[in-house]
Amino acid sequence: MREKYNIPCRMAESGSGSENVVRAGFMQLADSAPLIAAAERGFAAEHGIRLELVRQASWANVRDRINIGHLDVAQMLAGMPIASSLGVTHVTVPIIAPFAFGKGGNAIALARGLFDHLSATGEDWRGDPMAAGRALAQVIRDRAARGERQLVLAMVFPFSSHNYELRYWLSSAGVDPDEDVRLVVIPPPMMVESIRNGQVDGFCVGEPWASLAVDAGIAAIVALGGDIWPDAPEKVLGVQESWARQHPDVLGRLLRALKRAADWCVDPGNLDNLIDLLARHRNVAAPRRILRRALTGELIVHPDGTMRLAPDFLRVGGGGLNLPDPEGALWIYSQMVRWRQTIYSEDGAAVARAAYRPDLLGAPVGISTRPEPPRGGSFIDGVAFDPDDIPGYLKQLGMPAN
Repeated sequence: MREKYNIPCRMAESGSGSENVVRAGFMQLADSAPLIAAAERGFAAEHGIRLELVRQASWANVRDRINIGHLDVAQMLAGMPIASSLGVTHVTVPIIAPFAFGKGGNAIALARGLFDHLSATGEDWRGDPMAAGRALAQVIRDRAARGERQLVLAMVFPFSSHNYELRYWLSSAGVDPDEDVRLVVIPPPMMVESIRNGQVDGFCVGEPWASLAVDAGIAAIVALGGDIWPDAPEKVLGVQESWARQHPDVLGRLLRALKRAADWCVDPGNLDNLIDLLARHRNVAAPRRILRRALTGELIVHPDGTMRLAPDFLRVGGGGLNLPDPEGALWIYSQMVRWRQTIYSEDGAAVARAAYRPDLLGAPVGISTRPEPPRGGSFIDGVAFDPDDIPGYLKQLGMPAN
């Protein structure tokens, strides 16, 4: 029954013959680079695909338009295909992830109004992500003792690495993210205005939005996603399993085009061209200097101009980086269980693992389907993730599996 909602892959005429039309959703984020480059640098056309990019206002919009077939494919948060395939808090729609758009690119920022309170704790909150967490925890305790309102922190979607990274950071510092603060969902393009208006006191978001808040003088970046877990999965290409089954040839050509685009994006000789491409109003629409910070890892983290160099802050291609890692999917699933979005089961873990399909990319481009090995970075609290023993991993974090 689900397949009747899929729009058949349309054909269009071009100068070189007919092309398959693929409608792709994306968000105003720096890690949409491979998708935008595939469409605008001709990589998709070289593979007989007219890639129509459709910018979306929110991740909920992406989910809903994929579910009903308004979009053929979309840039998705790493947790969205898993949550949709499991039917967690929404309808069950099997979604697969055959391509990873990269790793990293997220930052946690706190509002300027908190700076003096953070400094008063005596912690080095400007130079150490864990110290920033401890300082925030003290501020939260002080506010509670005075009977002041809870701090409001924003993330972009319940099934996002942003949500899990923010929760992980808070929990590691002794803050209960469900009891001690109020977490809310705000789409990335609305983060800056939300903190400017005092509606939120901080957020975790992908670039360029945290840097835009710093540039506006209204927030400081206190932790990067890579500080919490350097190898966390980030965005993926999401495709209804039924669409992939109906259009295997189109999907294979699209994946080849995306891989070529990702490799183009990470060539240092193309950096200026990539920044120009992303800066266009129809794409990410951010100032070039801000996009350059995200793509080079030369981040301005405080309104006073303090710089932090993080060369691996955002990686969108190269080697096996674009292979979706099923073990990363299992970590996402473990966080869903940890934060009581779902109940652990072996069947659930199997669905999460199966949602990530490195084989669909590896075969068309002729590379090993083994994802890039971890770079050796550990979690901020030193706890090791064991994908073969999720209940044991959760027990280390203080939460027995259901």
